Amino acid sequence: MAKSLGELKQEWDSLNQRLNEAIAEYHAVRRIRSDFQVKLIFPEDKSAAAMTEFHHQEQQAIADLPVNLQHIDQDIKVAVMKVKNLQASLRAKQSQMYETQAQIIWEKLIKQSAKINKLSDTLETEIKVLREINNEFDASLSHLLPAPPVFVKIAARTFPYIYGHHNYIEIGEKQLNIDADEIG
Repeated sequence: MAKSLGELKQEWDSLNQRLNEAIAEYHAVRRIRSDFQVKLIFPEDKSAAAMTEFHHQEQQAIADLPVNLQHIDQDIKVAVMKVKNLQASLRAKQSQMYETQAQIIWEKLIKQSAKINKLSDTLETEIKVLREINNEFDASLSHLLPAPPVFVKIAARTFPYIYGHHNYIEIGEKQLNIDADEIG
């Protein structure tokens, strides 16, 4: 069953929130990487044992540095992938929303087009009735007049009509279905 536009919007909002959180997470990990440093405090005690311990801590910190940076770099890669995946999901959801919205609008356009065309057909019928009323004039008395009277003069030969195509609606014109000799 197709999801409603409201449901898709809720899902999009949720994905967008998760994306914002993932971006914030990425920036936090990048900040950790940028601020990463090894802190060694030179001992106040200058004894041989204290200096040996200091050099041991220094060597250990130097040895741990690549491992610690690798962990942070891996966290950055994971955060980047999460952001990219959420962005792709968001684009797909946006596409679904556009498609659903287009379907809703298309149905409304088709319905409104049918309504307009019905009015156009009614207009054509009413113009024909108008012409028939005009033709009720008794032509047998026309010899008494200098020229036969013209009560109705139809200058327009077309009227608006909606044409539905495969993927769009066209507002065009339809020929008025009255013989040329009937038009005054």
